[in-house]
Amino acid sequence: MMTENQRKAIRVDLQLIADMIEPNSRVLDIGCEDGTLLDYLVNFKQVDGRGIELSTEGVNACVSAGLPVIQGDADTDLATYPDN
Repeated sequence: MMTENQRKAIRVDLQLIADMIEPNSRVLDIGCEDGTLLDYLVNFKQVDGRGIELSTEGVNACVSAGLPVIQGDADTDLATYPDN
């Protein structure tokens, strides 16, 4: 879980994206990298968030942080990602 200091350190581009997301909405973060944005959204905007990430390192970082992320390629694997 992200601490208050980490929240303050979120990258400006990620903060701009987060500002567009309504609290309590559902989000699929495609290419979630290490989960920084997803973690922020889950913990500070109470979204129901999931992620898909290509790199093993990114998936491991997300899973270690308790984030629901799967490893996959958005170009090919989104077709099999469940609707809703």
